[in-house]
Amino acid sequence: MRRAFAGVVVASFLALPVSAAELGRGDWRQQREAIEAFLLAAEVVEEEDIPIGVTKPKRLTLEHAGERARASWKTYEMVAPRVLYPDGRSEINFRDSYRHELAAYELDQMLGLDLVPPTVFRKIGKKKGALRIWVEDSMTEAERLRSRIEVPDPEAWIRQMNTVRLFYALIYNSDYKNVSNLVVDADFRISTIDLSRGFGVKKELLGELRLSRVARPVLERLAVLDEDSIEGRLGRWLTKLQVRTLLKRRDLLLARFEALIETKGEDAVVFDPAR
Repeated sequence: MRRAFAGVVVASFLALPVSAAELGRGDWRQQREAIEAFLLAAEVVEEEDIPIGVTKPKRLTLEHAGERARASWKTYEMVAPRVLYPDGRSEINFRDSYRHELAAYELDQMLGLDLVPPTVFRKIGKKKGALRIWVEDSMTEAERLRSRIEVPDPEAWIRQMNTVRLFYALIYNSDYKNVSNLVVDADFRISTIDLSRGFGVKKELLGELRLSRVARPVLERLAVLDEDSIEGRLGRWLTKLQVRTLLKRRDLLLARFEALIETKGEDAVVFDPAR
């Protein structure tokens, strides 16, 4: 399965040059501190447009102390009093901002989700933005589905997808239907990217996100989130209204899982992550 997956990855990214991007290879979760330090210190040696999306991100090749890696660079910011989506949904006080990429990374760490690759705030030239390590040797979930690649461990995959849905519900990610924003590596670990449309100010959950399972440590960390802790980590990137509505959605998520546990039993809803 891994060999077949790798073959599709090579075909999918044939136009991309193979670089010495060791920091972006393997599991970024095991390199978090090194990657963050690299992203903060590295210089840009190459730059290219990413030809998808409306936020005009760029892919940068970075170099520092003999290390070389690629990263996405987003500087986009847009604010609108109201937006209307093609499916009829609407959103008030809409914000699409690189700041949300940074807030998502901080919240991901607070909850121990391990979904968002290392992301730092940088000023490059005259622009400020979010710089995120590029997940090498991977493909999007959209490409996996098109290529009909089976996941080797369906139970582990379901658990990961439930964690993604919980995160999307918590941050009210209005771009939740876009499976191109899920990146799958050769070991079928999921990373979430392009979260700039998250942190909407809705006080309800995204109705179409099916939530049925939750990791015990995540549920415990979710329960102890409070305004002070969120302000301390995310306050630089979010408005007070965004923080308050995030906490409201947290309360709804806790109530949802409490109801599921009551009807299905704790063992059917809460799982302990694999060691």
